[in-house]
Amino acid sequence: MEKINGLEDLSYREEQVFYLLAEGFNSSEAGGRLNLKQNTIAFYTGRIYKKLELKNQIELVIFYYKRLMAQTLKSPVRGESEADNDR
Repeated sequence: MEKINGLEDLSYREEQVFYLLAEGFNSSEAGGRLNLKQNTIAFYTGRIYKKLELKNQIELVIFYYKRLMAQTLKSPVRGESEADNDR
């Protein structure tokens, strides 16, 4: 997954969990990938939700894709979105 802005307050491990959840993994699957227990993943997930002011994994996925789209649409020259350049 592409790294996105807005995750500065997350620890390295929280960021790892964030990206797995954004990819659609559940806590058990994420724990398997990171070699962590499901309870540990749930702990990190709660911290992520609190820091990013999210309520659930659906909001986390939406948060990820909104940030990703905003970064993708920025023009590398002037920092404007491509949509603005079409006018």
